[in-house]
Amino acid sequence: MLVTAVGPRSSGGKIQTLLSEAQSEETVLQAKLRDVAMLIGKVGFAAGIITFFGLSIRFAITMSHQYAGQTLPTAELAKLLGFFNVAVTVVVVAVPEGLPLAVTISLAFSMFKMIRDRCFVRHLDASETMGEATAICTDKTGTLTENRMTVVASMVGRTAVYGEGHDGAAGVPFSSKTYMPSLGSFLAEAVCINSTCFVKYVANDQLPNSLGALLVWADRLGYGYEPIRAAVRKVENGEYLFTSDRKRMSTLCEPQAAIAGQDPPPLFRLYTKGAPEMVLKLCTSQLASDASCVLPLGDDDRAQIALVIKDWASQGLRTIAIAFRDFERPLTRPERDDPERDLTFVGLVGIKDPVRSGVPEAVRTCQDAGIFVRMVTGDNILTACKIARECHILSDHGIAMEGPVFRALSDADKKAVIPKLQVLARSSPADKYVLVNLLKQMGEVVAVTGDGTNDAPALKEADVGFAMGISGTQISMNASDIILLDDNFISIVQSIKWGRNVLSAVRKFLQFQLSVNLVAVGITIVGSLTQDESPLNPVQLLWVNLIMDTFGALGLASDVPSADILKERPHSRHESILTPSMRQYIPIITVYQMIALLVLLFKGPALITYTVADHGVGKETIWIHTIVFTAFVLMQVVNEVLARQLDHELNIFSGFWANSLFPTMLTIILVIQVAAVQFAGVFMGTIPLNAYDWGICIATALLMVPWVLAFRGLIFLYRRRQRQRYGRVGDAAAMSLATVAASPASDATAVATKALPAKGTVAASAKVLRSAEVYSGAAPVAMTTRSPAQLVASGGGGGGATV
Repeated sequence: MLVTAVGPRSSGGKIQTLLSEAQSEETVLQAKLRDVAMLIGKVGFAAGIITFFGLSIRFAITMSHQYAGQTLPTAELAKLLGFFNVAVTVVVVAVPEGLPLAVTISLAFSMFKMIRDRCFVRHLDASETMGEATAICTDKTGTLTENRMTVVASMVGRTAVYGEGHDGAAGVPFSSKTYMPSLGSFLAEAVCINSTCFVKYVANDQLPNSLGALLVWADRLGYGYEPIRAAVRKVENGEYLFTSDRKRMSTLCEPQAAIAGQDPPPLFRLYTKGAPEMVLKLCTSQLASDASCVLPLGDDDRAQIALVIKDWASQGLRTIAIAFRDFERPLTRPERDDPERDLTFVGLVGIKDPVRSGVPEAVRTCQDAGIFVRMVTGDNILTACKIARECHILSDHGIAMEGPVFRALSDADKKAVIPKLQVLARSSPADKYVLVNLLKQMGEVVAVTGDGTNDAPALKEADVGFAMGISGTQISMNASDIILLDDNFISIVQSIKWGRNVLSAVRKFLQFQLSVNLVAVGITIVGSLTQDESPLNPVQLLWVNLIMDTFGALGLASDVPSADILKERPHSRHESILTPSMRQYIPIITVYQMIALLVLLFKGPALITYTVADHGVGKETIWIHTIVFTAFVLMQVVNEVLARQLDHELNIFSGFWANSLFPTMLTIILVIQVAAVQFAGVFMGTIPLNAYDWGICIATALLMVPWVLAFRGLIFLYRRRQRQRYGRVGDAAAMSLATVAASPASDATAVATKALPAKGTVAASAKVLRSAEVYSGAAPVAMTTRSPAQLVASGGGGGGATV
């Protein structure tokens, strides 16, 4: 064995170095919020400057008339400091420092909810990014399927045996009577020695991987793996382990099982198992069905084996080929370096891994939400297509392609194929990484699942990486953003729901805060320029700021998802966080509040009776400012209720009690406001109001509800008219698989060689399953329309059939 690299230069070291790099890339939501915060900050800073200079200019004009030709008293100059305080307060109110709090609260809230749904969030921002996902690249085994495998079919030579659980034929459970003792011991030795798996098997249970399933199969044939491993000695450095490139594993040993008339067994034997297409091309001979002799492996034999592989794979079985090579002498150095040649083909094993309950419905939910789900797996393309159809991933309009074919395309051709690509089979971790990278270049927000160490680069490259909590390696978990504690695709759907809720909660808070900002800044500027002082003093503005940033964030950012949140279309990476509905709501609410406050400010003394008995003498100005302040705060309470609807929904109390924290925050605001006005006049700059004054403030706030609902009703009627005229536009279904053109229908067994639908042309064997286009890099194999069952000439025991 030759060491070529250690430490950071090794494969594992390179992956670990990649994982150790600082994550400097902004999330989608962070980038959007940064732009909005910068805009609000600039507007607020400009408003503060305008306020200060407006007050200063008005002060200068007044002083020039009052003290014409006289020295300005120092006490009057002190007013400039007050103007500066008001301007600074306007900037403080305008700057959205509550946005980070709202985002953090919403992320933390969703994170705790996601843990209940078996999603452990490692990076807090991953939950909001998942809400904007437009594409999911998922593994098959363990994520879409149960990862609990059972051998349900086997073939030695031309004899196929169908065990219990096989869908295509009446099966008989595997037992010690399935094969003759010599063949049974040989098969058991082949799968038990050429394996690094250890299992604790409970009778009638299923195993969590294919290696364990093979060991249980040997046990059912009557041979435990522990006694075999104790009796057979492995040759030192004679293990050639499985890799994603080799797709096979081999072990050199000193065998105990004799085959094909051998007596005694050979000195050394190499056992090989792996992907059929990889193992079969290394074979030059085959074992007879009764294991009595070794026969040549001709082209017709290869074609018949290929038929069985395709038939089993099309039934969703994972097929594994078994082969061996005997050595009657010690191996030479070249043979030790590369012993996997001139192998003898033994047969095939078909392993069943059923689809998880609920996964097809979960995939449908993702597609209805406008998310494109792709299967990326290392399995046979026909097996992948069968499972993909069961899970509703592969449609009649999609493309299934093998990794080598995908790898051979240029980047431009890959981008042309990707919009219809639904299954990528026989793929390597590098293929998954390239696919994720290209999807991001195309503007998609990508989530990807992975469980192996080699999946770490793709998990790191994706916007959201999902590692498997049960079957995943530690390195893959370190590279991930979210860990699926149950390895289940259904948990991904829950993460999408809570992720979308993060964006919805932030948008609710944002449209509430922007409307409050505009009104607070507007009334301060107008009042300051038209009167000697701002109608809202610094303490009152800071209280308003507290309402926006703390209580507003706690109430709105902790809102629960709506029932139809998964029916909405995903949000584009470059889409503004301010939706058209938000841009309509903010001016509607701002205009009403400005009109109401200005009427109270300038016409209030004429419309509302000032009672000396309740308020005292000479306090008309502070009285009307208190009414303006109180009406303003009460309107924000109503505004917070109205801001919970992001798309002009008419039912403003929908889900009101689902989030108990929301009414609690409203109650706290109201209690503090009453206490501030009635009992903290010196500190707040207010005087107590009587019942009539409170009634005016409450009515002013409540009149905002019919004002907003009237506009929402008009918008609803306009939208309905547009849908009737032009059809429903922007439906999430428009982003689903139905947008791609359908390929021509064909018989399931048809085989053709065609060009890929891209700029370049790649010759490939295109196997058409129903209407889906399936591209395989394997050489075209002539097929008949007969199934293997129709080729049966005679059957053996235990459900056997000679093919």
